[in-house]
Amino acid sequence: MSTLVTFTYTEYDDNTGEREVTLTRFKEDIDLNDLMYFFADAARTAGYTYVEQVGCCTGEDKETWSEY
Repeated sequence: MSTLVTFTYTEYDDNTGEREVTLTRFKEDIDLNDLMYFFADAARTAGYTYVEQVGCCTGEDKETWSEY
């Protein structure tokens, strides 16, 4: 199975106008860690440079964190 994930970040600034950033990843057999890494990378690209990891609750009170 192939997966395509797209993240679009649009920032509006009254002085400079609009800034849009789009990240797209296409991967065969994407797993949860790949998806979380993508979200962390998207957050950093959007300007949240301090984001190192993204976490996910996988049920039954289990947490999984992306690798950086």
